Amino acid sequence: MKRKLPAFLMALVMMLGLVPAASAASGSILIKVDAGEEAEFDRTEFKDYFENKYDGGTLRYVTFSADSDYSASVGYIYCDYEGSDEKRFSRSTLDDYEFYYSGSKYGDYPLSDLSFVADEDADDTTLTIEFWAYGVDEDGDEVYRKGTLDIEISSSDSDTEGDVEYQVDAGEKVTFSRGDFSDCFKDEYRNGSLRYVVFSPDSSYSSSVGYVYYNYDTDNEKRFSKTALSDVPFYYSSADYGDYPLNKLSFVADEDAEDGTLSINFRAYGVDEDGDSASMRGTLVITIGNGDGEKEGDIEYEVDPGEEVEFDEEDFNEYYKDNASGTFQYVTFTDSENLTASNGYVYCNYGRSSEVKYTASGLKKTDFYYGNNDDISDYALDRLSFVADDEFEDTVTLEFRAYGSGNRHVDGTVVIRSSKSSASVKGDINYAAVSNQEIAFHEEDFENFYDDKASGGSFRYISFTNAGKLKNPNGIIYFGRGTSKETILSWSTMDDYEFYFSDEDEDDYDNGYTLDALTFAAGRSFDSALVLKFRAYGTGGRSVDGTLVIKPDGTTSITGGDICYNTTYNSNLQINPNDIARHFNKTYPSDTLQYVKLNGAPSTGTLYYNYYGTSTYGARKTAISASGVSATSFYFSPTSTSQYSLSELTFTPNSRANYCESIPFTAYGTSGKSVTGTILISVTLAAVSDVYGVTPKNTSVDMPAPALYSAVSSATGTALGSIRLLDLPDSSVGTVYVGTGTSAKADTKTLYGYSSGSQRISQLRFVPASGYTGSMELTYLAYNASGTAIASGKFCLGIVSSVKKFTDITSSTWCYKYVAELSDAGVISGYKDGSFQPNSSVTYGAALKLIMRTAGYAEQKPTGSHVFSGYLTKAKADGLVSGTIDLNKPITRLQVAQLAAKALKLNTKNLSSVKPFTDTTDPYVQALNAAGVVEGYFSEGTSTYKPNNTLTRGQISAIVWRMRQLDK
Repeated sequence: MKRKLPAFLMALVMMLGLVPAASAASGSILIKVDAGEEAEFDRTEFKDYFENKYDGGTLRYVTFSADSDYSASVGYIYCDYEGSDEKRFSRSTLDDYEFYYSGSKYGDYPLSDLSFVADEDADDTTLTIEFWAYGVDEDGDEVYRKGTLDIEISSSDSDTEGDVEYQVDAGEKVTFSRGDFSDCFKDEYRNGSLRYVVFSPDSSYSSSVGYVYYNYDTDNEKRFSKTALSDVPFYYSSADYGDYPLNKLSFVADEDAEDGTLSINFRAYGVDEDGDSASMRGTLVITIGNGDGEKEGDIEYEVDPGEEVEFDEEDFNEYYKDNASGTFQYVTFTDSENLTASNGYVYCNYGRSSEVKYTASGLKKTDFYYGNNDDISDYALDRLSFVADDEFEDTVTLEFRAYGSGNRHVDGTVVIRSSKSSASVKGDINYAAVSNQEIAFHEEDFENFYDDKASGGSFRYISFTNAGKLKNPNGIIYFGRGTSKETILSWSTMDDYEFYFSDEDEDDYDNGYTLDALTFAAGRSFDSALVLKFRAYGTGGRSVDGTLVIKPDGTTSITGGDICYNTTYNSNLQINPNDIARHFNKTYPSDTLQYVKLNGAPSTGTLYYNYYGTSTYGARKTAISASGVSATSFYFSPTSTSQYSLSELTFTPNSRANYCESIPFTAYGTSGKSVTGTILISVTLAAVSDVYGVTPKNTSVDMPAPALYSAVSSATGTALGSIRLLDLPDSSVGTVYVGTGTSAKADTKTLYGYSSGSQRISQLRFVPASGYTGSMELTYLAYNASGTAIASGKFCLGIVSSVKKFTDITSSTWCYKYVAELSDAGVISGYKDGSFQPNSSVTYGAALKLIMRTAGYAEQKPTGSHVFSGYLTKAKADGLVSGTIDLNKPITRLQVAQLAAKALKLNTKNLSSVKPFTDTTDPYVQALNAAGVVEGYFSEGTSTYKPNNTLTRGQISAIVWRMRQLDK
């Protein structure tokens, strides 16, 4: 069947519909299967994956694309396996079909009938198959989401690992989560329901190691011996299926227990998706440590000294749902550790008139309700926060009991860490890193650790166990840095990899990297230790857990930028000399930029001169270092080939992402006057979308914090912690205030937090100047929760008298911004049928009118039969055009530039001697480019203008909009 090609629409960022443009995202659906067995697809997983991006959307069908790893030796995807309509899909045929979710009109085969059958001799491996989920969003627009289907295949002779795993220090308790066993059961029976679990301990389960308890440390505590544990069914939610609730179990390690692992086999019983009885076997693995590890909490927060961190009531709700039945209602704190004046206090309603401060003893006397359960207590859980002391460098632990309906309850722990506490953390392996520098991992350190801790065998490999949970790693781990195999390892999936000793056979590791080729590149503001937990494996199935700590040796900071650029980690950036010239002319409008001296070089990424080797000025390709940068002058208009041209500066990100670099400079004019400034470069995983919307004049607008959060997190994959405004609007445009009044104005120094801090993004409010209509733009610097600058972006508004609507222009149309503002200003209009037709070619006559009206000309009445003849007559009289003009022909990019530059009376005499484009030397094109009104097409060191190309109505709207900004 021929593949359908839906018309995908990329959503741009809007406000009042303030939704940032969605970038393509990838992710995984996981299926596990044993060699020789079948694993059925669950169509709801594809539906959920699609709807996670398009909330309110509808999945229609899925297509797959497999690479050469999809073969007979691994297994095949089937439809209706072992049924009357069985069909096996080879690699080539799999790509030819669409698999519909519910309606057969959207595909060839039902997604619900698919399964994967692994070859009976398949080795341990993970088969990755790309898929595209197609459907419509909540507005009915056709959209898609790309992902990966990961099929984990276990051979018949593979080593046994824990299906459920816990870690506990000697003398400590770890509570079982019934959700872990349910997840394990659902790995086998995807839509099944767990009912109860039966354990089968062996002789290693003994008093010298520890015991499983029911209701440990309560009046009805029960300890299970080896025999007793084997005889009891532990139910998931209903007492009809067992003697004790699974979520009330815990394991208490003996205080003298040695480091090691305890394995307890279990069998989980329940029903499959058809309601038939089902069971599966698994292994509970409990790793017993030596008590030196970092304290872990069921709920964890991190806070800077002197700052506030708010408790999230949904964290407690999710923890309760994972470990108890019924509906979560409230929390009582039962004990605390290190909740002292020197560390900080827990508050309810912090900063409000009803503020309450809790000491360790006072906290235990209050119930804190969830949601609308205010009949239980006067204190809301979502009003709790911890305010750290200015010198807080410790860890505070709060033990709690979460209560639900029917008086059900479950115990847990909140751990609050100082962002500075990690400086004193000591790991089993310790490294130090300087901001913006790299350190190498030494495999001998891991080998020595294994030899010291393990009970025997030879070291083979490690896997990380908490990388995916790190909130702000502030750095990147590379494999093969500087080689052809250089790879950035994703923090979110790093726990899935195996990093093996160089003596190992690489063929044994389908998802592995050599340990000695790993490096850590610290971020620009690497100021708190990175704690990476790992498990080291040896021969004979032995393993031992450890901690790698990377501590900071220095920090740097970003303060802002006068010229801001955004690029992605895999795209080079060309510095535009016209941007520096315009920065210089803001201070000295009658002077001309002569040359620029750089006062520093980027420490992450590389700044090159003549990177592409195409320039005839100055030297060949040269990397600019911090030590030698000040010796070179870069000329705006070089007068000889020996001079360096300002147009030949290229920044290369070096495959890093989510950081900001600044390059300070001094710009000198022909009169000897100088202006200092800073170039800010934001490097992200994907482009940071502008947040844009329209609003009626004389109407204040709150800063759309969720939209900014979405724009930043979509581009970086990192949560937004705060922003700092890099500029403020002129008073003739409006004012940005903090809060509801007009007494507190926003500034460019304060960090405005997203969810914490005394001043927040949501408190920022823009008030337009009385009667003002036009554009407003705010550039901001985005920081993560640790205070590291990770991106820059823009919040833009169109302030209008009224919003003109066109049938073919929506907030997601690329030229919406220009059309909305220009139509309100009366510069452009649509057609009688209510359309604007942004993709239609614009005629010479229509463009002539737009350009002249924008340049300040009065309306011209027709002087002939053509509606635009009056404009042509005036244009000829003023020397804007000459010769014979066909007003009905499409206008070219060259003609637009000539008209606009002449109408605006742009100076063509002080232009750079370096021509910006290779396909035209027209001075009016260069002048309009220098003014920032038109741009070219850049590729591998060559920039073209494409002067003979025609323009659409949408494109001419963008040019006219930029012309209007020149007077502001």
